Amino acid sequence: MSNVSFNLDSSIGSIGSSSSQVINREFIASFTNESAGPTGPTGAAGISSGTGSTGYSGPTGPAGSATNTGATGYTGPTGYTGPMGSIGPTGYTGSAGNATNTGATGPTGPAGNATNTGATGPTGPAGSATNTGATGPAGSATNTGATGPTGPTGSEGPTGAIGGDSNSSYNFTGYASSGTVFVKNDDDYVLVNTASTAVEVKFPSITNVGKKIYYIIDNGNAENNNITLIPNGSELINGTGSVLIDASFNTVTIVNDNVSNWYIF
Repeated sequence: MSNVSFNLDSSIGSIGSSSSQVINREFIASFTNESAGPTGPTGAAGISSGTGSTGYSGPTGPAGSATNTGATGYTGPTGYTGPMGSIGPTGYTGSAGNATNTGATGPTGPAGNATNTGATGPTGPAGSATNTGATGPAGSATNTGATGPTGPTGSEGPTGAIGGDSNSSYNFTGYASSGTVFVKNDDDYVLVNTASTAVEVKFPSITNVGKKIYYIIDNGNAENNNITLIPNGSELINGTGSVLIDASFNTVTIVNDNVSNWYIF
């Protein structure tokens, strides 16, 4: 064992002198099963070897193509718009002017002399009596007032004298074929010609004719050419403005109330 230890020590000494390294003797002692002695002092540091010379620079590589630029990167999204700033406060309203600071009223001028009127001018010539204005349009004949109430029935008068032959006391009037027939006050029997056209039969005003009975007779073609009975103005026949006869050879008896109504019976 001492031989081994001796050899190791010798090896250690040679190692320490060649590489400036220190081997832990405790490790060696554990290996040789001998107790380790105290650690010796650290040896001086070895001399550092000098830095070698720098090698020569290699040749510069060829320049890259100026046109081979990389693709342009995509544009980033636009940032959101910031919120609107608050509206500043409204400026104050100026004070109202003083409404009572009106100027003073000027003095009233003197009144004129009431007696100093000028002379009256001459009277102009009279206008021509013939230069009258145009006559205004006639009022509507239908705008009559409402019919007044019927008065009470009078007492029955005395019986009249017996008349003579009736053939001598009536008028029989035949009207030629025409669109309109105006019945006269003294007509009694009115023969209407409906051979070729329809006919309107117009009665006189009850005010003008007074109490009256008419007999309207168709001469044979009222079925095709009707007869229309029309009272005057606002007067009525059986409560209406007109009555139609549409039967050939028909005879209509019509009587008035001496006020404003005609009645067929």
